[in-house]
Parts: sequence; C-alpha cells; structure tokens
Amino acid sequence: MLFLIPTDVETLERHRPWANYVLIGLTVVVFFLTIGATEASSLVDALILQRSHTAGIIGHVFLHANLGHLVGNMIFLWTFGNVICRTTSNALYPVLYFVCAFGAAATHLLTSRSPAVGASGAINGIVGIALAMFPMNRVDMRYLVMTTAGTFQIRLWLLASIWFILDLWGASRGSGNVAYSAHIGGLLTGMVLGLFLLATGKVQLSIYDHKSLYEMLTGRELERLTDEFEPDEET
Repeated sequence: MLFLIPTDVETLERHRPWANYVLIGLTVVVFFLTIGATEASSLVDALILQRSHTAGIIGHVFLHANLGHLVGNMIFLWTFGNVICRTTSNALYPVLYFVCAFGAAATHLLTSRSPAVGASGAINGIVGIALAMFPMNRVDMRYLVMTTAGTFQIRLWLLASIWFILDLWGASRGSGNVAYSAHIGGLLTGMVLGLFLLATGKVQLSIYDHKSLYEMLTGRELERLTDEFEPDEET
C-alpha cells in the first residue's frame, strides 16, 4: 500500500499561523469529546452534514469518523493551512476556511443524499487557495510503500491536479464512503477565493514568490510586497 504525506510547502514566513493552530486544536478537542459519547448524540447528529440539519453545513468539519480520519485531515490542514494563514492573516484565515467548508457542503448536498462528516472538503478549499496563489511552489512529500520510505518534491499545481482528477474519477464511479463531490466543491471554492483575493489586492504576495495562477491566467503582474521575510527553507 502506498501512503503519500505532504509535510511542507515552499513559502516565506510572515507571521505565526495562530488561527490555524487554534482550528486544529479545536477540531481535535471536539473529536475526543464527541467520539463514542452517547450523552452528546443529539448534538453530534445535528452537526452531521445532511439536508435536514442546517447546522451541519459548518459543523461537519469538526466531526470525524475515526482517529485515522482525523489524523489524515489534520496533517493536510497543518501543511496547507499554515501556508494560507501566514499569507493572509489570523483574522481572515478562519473566514476563508469556513467559506470553503460551505462551498464543499453545498456541493455535496446538491449531488448526494448521503450524510457526511470531516474537514476534507474545507481543507481541499485551502489547497485551492494555495493553488491560486502558489501554483509553482514546491511541496515536500513523504512516501511509504510497504517497508520503503523516502521523500520527494512536487509542484503544487501538479499535486492539486492529481488530487482533482482522482476526485473526479471517484465521483464518476460512485462515492462509496468518500464525499468526492465535497472535495471537488471545496477545491473550486478555494481557487475562486484565492483568485478574488489576489485580483482585489486583499492579499499580496512577496517579491520572492513565484508567479501566481491569477497572473498566469490574466497576464497581469500584481503589485508585490517588498518587506523582509524570513524564509521557511532555502529555495
């Protein structure tokens, strides 16, 4: 069996992503408070993403089916969420996360009658924002095949494209236990958000960043920040 784990994205340090730390911590706390807690069953049921419960449109991101589901999602949220939180701000980042969650939830509800839990749709949205801003940045990956492990790097645009194609393929074959449509909706929502933030100047990239997807699509060069930043790693 093959495991692929993203561990870091080539970016510059602007500030500590405290909002993402809090979001991860809150998600973990809610998981352990609700998993197997029969006294909280009514609350948990209300937070599940399904057509009969409006609270689930946002609340589903805090619920996970099991520990493996939680750990996998939190690894991705740590890797990509830290990047977007550092690039935007600790105030704006949670808004973006929950807008992505809403986009993922709406897509799922429009295409499926099955209930769903988990933050993967919202996290795909964060990946979509990263794709809009940093398509050419390298992502550090770790892999495990049977007893063999190693590392490699891949451009963010290529990694996101592979995930998107796999989600389309999964959705076309029937979702099974995976909410592929939420993944697709989240990614597209995030990408639109990222392009909007760049187009309106709500977020600015630095002079050290690669060309953004917005610049590639429009041919327009964005105004960039020239302040000193602390690199995460050498490029």
